[in-house]
Amino acid sequence: LYFEEVLNPMCGVYPDSELYRKAIRLQHDTGYRFYDALVVASALEAGCKTLYSEDLQDGRKIEGLSIKNPF
Repeated sequence: LYFEEVLNPMCGVYPDSELYRKAIRLQHDTGYRFYDALVVASALEAGCKTLYSEDLQDGRKIEGLSIKNPF
């Protein structure tokens, strides 16, 4: 019940085989670790323009997504 009423409505992107394929391609293209590439793939899938992360390369652009270090 909690999942359906609270958590599920907050999800904008659900994992599927295409998302994982995109993450693997991004991992290869960027040199990021898989889970970092999965975060980037999810942001792209959600239509985000900016991804704030202290772990990725500040100022890098990937397929129109800008990565910014918030610190």
